[in-house]
Amino acid sequence: MVATTFVTLRHRLIKQGICLLFILIFVILGIALQGSISPSNIAFISSLFLFSTLEIFSCGITKKQRLVSDFVDKPYAWEKRVWTNLVLVLLGGIVSVYLVLLANRAELNSWALFNIFNVPFAAVMLLSFLFLDLSHYTVHVLHHNVPALWRFHVVHHNDKVYDVTNAGREHPFITATIKLAEVIVIILFGVPPLAYAIYAPAQIASSLFFHSNLKIPDAVDRKLRWLLVTPSLHYTHHSSIARDTDSVYGSILSIWDRFFGTYKNAPDMGIKRMEVGVDTFSNQNMGVLQLLVLPFLNWSKLRRPHQG
Repeated sequence: MVATTFVTLRHRLIKQGICLLFILIFVILGIALQGSISPSNIAFISSLFLFSTLEIFSCGITKKQRLVSDFVDKPYAWEKRVWTNLVLVLLGGIVSVYLVLLANRAELNSWALFNIFNVPFAAVMLLSFLFLDLSHYTVHVLHHNVPALWRFHVVHHNDKVYDVTNAGREHPFITATIKLAEVIVIILFGVPPLAYAIYAPAQIASSLFFHSNLKIPDAVDRKLRWLLVTPSLHYTHHSSIARDTDSVYGSILSIWDRFFGTYKNAPDMGIKRMEVGVDTFSNQNMGVLQLLVLPFLNWSKLRRPHQG
């Protein structure tokens, strides 16, 4: 009985099988719709395969991750969760395609700041990466602090399991706000397509990396945290307690959290005792359509996590 209450090797193997099938579908759809596989899609496919494979052999951030009763008592609930998270990736990708097309045209504006001040190419590339990453941080803060946005962002946080598939568990509206923030930066500064082509795949790989339930040696993790968001660092952000959830908003770089005072080294209850999810919302056996309409349901179910 004890074995069925945790994410076991069986669960991880089932998830890996679904991820491999999803990657095949993703590649076929990408070629059919776009004629090729973009760098961002390559980053997603390779990162999903790599980190889902590593999760099979990893002991995990907390060594054992408990499953809520919804996954234990209901047939195929685990498979449904994995498919749901991955299908939301596809829906978000459709939204992203059109906004990225808009973003790639924005650099042509001569009145963009990089063009006005004739910024050297090397500086443009570096500043573009930093400003794009800052835009992700900023819009993520808004997702947590603007009630109307939290209603949509709760789709990402109400997953009670922390693994690589959680990275793509986002309402398409939230994906649109993230891409719109990128577009604003690109239009305002005149970010060149090359800079965006570097940042976008890096951001996707980073998100899949720090959502992975991987245990990195403490000495390595401490060094990486000075610059990057790591799995154990972002794990705190998925706590059911608001004091923890309202921290670690970074997308690639951890420097924004340090600079703006939202960096948190570990959850209040400690990493082993921390509960993942939103404690004000208990239904975990939800499909794609249910999650898409979730933001429009009774607000009492979607309020912020308790302050602890």
